[in-house]
Amino acid sequence: MLKQHFKFYDITNFTPEEVEKTGADLGDIQVVLFINLQQFRTKINRRIHLLYNGLTTGIHKSEEHSQGLAVDFCLNKRDGTINTSTMVELGLSCLFAKIGAYYNQQTQMYSFHFAIPEDFVFEFWCGVKQYTKDPWIYFPMIQDPKYIDI
Repeated sequence: MLKQHFKFYDITNFTPEEVEKTGADLGDIQVVLFINLQQFRTKINRRIHLLYNGLTTGIHKSEEHSQGLAVDFCLNKRDGTINTSTMVELGLSCLFAKIGAYYNQQTQMYSFHFAIPEDFVFEFWCGVKQYTKDPWIYFPMIQDPKYIDI
């Protein structure tokens, strides 16, 4: 993604410098990722903080990160309450098909993973941890009721 794409595609709430501060190279990011992220940002009407190593750098399970089609970000709780169902719904409306919602109980912060898979297979999960240094514990966000043990 080149710097001029931000202006051309009306990506107004993110800057090339902000992307580079994550450790990512602009040339490794697909412009569609930020077109969709800008649409999401406009719909939620609140700040999005891109996470360090949350684009193409860092260790990720999702192959879309290395393809420049995934982003990890957080929302600041000072901007208002965070409803994960609403975030997922709005993410889907902006053509993100792989969505993860995370909650760190110690910091009381939500973070999200949004990706645009090339095969457009849908995946939804959530992760939680009690303390910052604890590993994430993952759960399916949407479960088939056939497999719920009652």
